Amino acid sequence: MPQSYTLIVNCPDRPGIVYNVSGIIFEHGGNILESRQFEDRETGRFFLRIVFESDCERSVLAGAIERLSSDFEMDWKLVATDQPVKVLILVSKFDHCLAHLLYKARIGEMPIKIVGIASNHPAASLTASDTRDIPFHYLPVTPTTKMHQEGRIKMSVVRTFGATRGVN
Repeated sequence: MPQSYTLIVNCPDRPGIVYNVSGIIFEHGGNILESRQFEDRETGRFFLRIVFESDCERSVLAGAIERLSSDFEMDWKLVATDQPVKVLILVSKFDHCLAHLLYKARIGEMPIKIVGIASNHPAASLTASDTRDIPFHYLPVTPTTKMHQEGRIKMSVVRTFGATRGVN
């Protein structure tokens, strides 16, 4: 039975990205089930998310993607679709979306592992109560500390999830 994978790509936009990525999937016996892409015109970055099935070993697919990644300066991630994705949730004082995400994760409808919740408001101001043992990070923000706090969040993400390039 084929394994389902999700490939996430982020790179400078230029012609041939989708052609080459889908070619690798095809060459390795893959069948694309879902594909979404967009280009951020302000940054010139291209983003691609493809869900596909293949009988090919993950390490073989990863090797082929790694070889392509240097040609396109790609940051990429290949994960088995049944593997929960680590998520850090950023929430404002309006936490209805947080409650929805917690519920979807708890019933298994959203295959995520919530590794933390960060907010610029204290935990006591949130109404979502089903946070269980999820670490909460209170990061107050003022106009003068906004850049510093955003930097702390980015560093926290790097520490939690590791490098963005390659197979994680």
